[in-house]
Amino acid sequence: MNNFSDLNDIKKMHENLGKKNYTFEYSGPYENKLKHGMGSERLVGTDLVYSGAWSNGLFHGIGKLSKNDEKIEYEGEWSNCSAHGYGIIYAENNQILYKGHLSNNYPHGQGKSYNKDGNVICEGRFVNGFLHGLGKEYNDNGVLMYEGEFLNGLRNGFGISYSEIGEQIDEGFWENGIKIKKNILDMDEERLNRATLELNKLIGLDEVKKDILQLINYIKVKKIREEKGLKNPSLSLHLVFTGNPGTGKTTVARLVGEIYKELGILSKGHLIEVDRAALVGEYVGQTAPRVKKKIEEAIGGILFIDEAYTLTSDSGIDYGQEAINTLLKEMEDKRDEFIVIVAGYKNEMKTFIKSNPGLESRFNKYIDFCDYTVEELCDIFVNIVDQNDYKINSEALDILVEYFEELIGKENFANGRHVRNCFEKVLIAHSERIINLTNMEEEVEKISLEDIMKALVLVK
Repeated sequence: MNNFSDLNDIKKMHENLGKKNYTFEYSGPYENKLKHGMGSERLVGTDLVYSGAWSNGLFHGIGKLSKNDEKIEYEGEWSNCSAHGYGIIYAENNQILYKGHLSNNYPHGQGKSYNKDGNVICEGRFVNGFLHGLGKEYNDNGVLMYEGEFLNGLRNGFGISYSEIGEQIDEGFWENGIKIKKNILDMDEERLNRATLELNKLIGLDEVKKDILQLINYIKVKKIREEKGLKNPSLSLHLVFTGNPGTGKTTVARLVGEIYKELGILSKGHLIEVDRAALVGEYVGQTAPRVKKKIEEAIGGILFIDEAYTLTSDSGIDYGQEAINTLLKEMEDKRDEFIVIVAGYKNEMKTFIKSNPGLESRFNKYIDFCDYTVEELCDIFVNIVDQNDYKINSEALDILVEYFEELIGKENFANGRHVRNCFEKVLIAHSERIINLTNMEEEVEKISLEDIMKALVLVK
């Protein structure tokens, strides 16, 4: 696709014009003694003819290069005697060889190339005559054989290959035209980075982020060791999340699902959230089927059990232990098919895990979610305000700071959940304040000190 000798020869002719290596026959207008405007020129001693736009003595604009006024070599845009811009290159019998963008006589940009039968043989982004970037490759009959990334005309990067009848047969990573793994980890680093970026964007939770990053690094190294045939000590990837309500445990659990998926630990990465009521039945024979049903829903993803410590009970008539036994058996039978994250208050969760040797052996990684600081709570509130297209002034924020300072550490304080509840009350107070104002449209985005004061009374 990079052999366009006629196009390059004519450029050289004009470059050597001053040396009088060639003579030309031109008919058309001049400006300042230079060919300028629409005209045609025959190169004496050759069968090449150019007709089209000129500027300062050079082909510049829309024009056509042909042989003997019959066979078209190229038609389209020119710049300084080079095919440059959108155009069509022809083969014998005026068959299209290439259609698309060019630069300095070579395909450069989006385009399609064709064979002698008129079938597309490749299309996509070209650089200096070669597919480079996203593109498609066809056989001589025009059947799609590959679509994906190219480098200098060769398959390079992620792509999908097809059979001679157009059925998908493979997908993966290529290098210099040869199918390989993308890397020894065989994972999509870009998607993994997006998931970890979402984690890092969460307000606060510094220690949680650190723990998750350590886990990611461990899994990466584990996979590299597996590829090299090295032994790996067993480390459970099931997790215990401890902390008070509203500290982001469910949100992080969802992101862990996405991260585990990109690391190749899970096939789907979705989250199934349950509590005691979803797992434990009231009568004999109800509990095990409930647990198994939720596990089936979680296959390929994460089963997140909130307030898991409530599964244990001092009462003799309770089926929580049956739920635990069923869960442990399914975790063994369906090992590597799903991940379990149990969550709840710190002390209660430690007692819960230690109450059963099966739980203790499978759940040995604890991640503690600390309460948010006053500053973090205010940041969460401002974040919610921004996300919902409201604005809040500094006076109103100062009142929130005082409110959170007074509230933090109190019993039943729900951290981020309390902030969201507070915001909902602010919306009610804001609506009541502006509904009958003559300048309502000016106030529709503004959360005032009055709105905050009234909302805090409602929250209390």
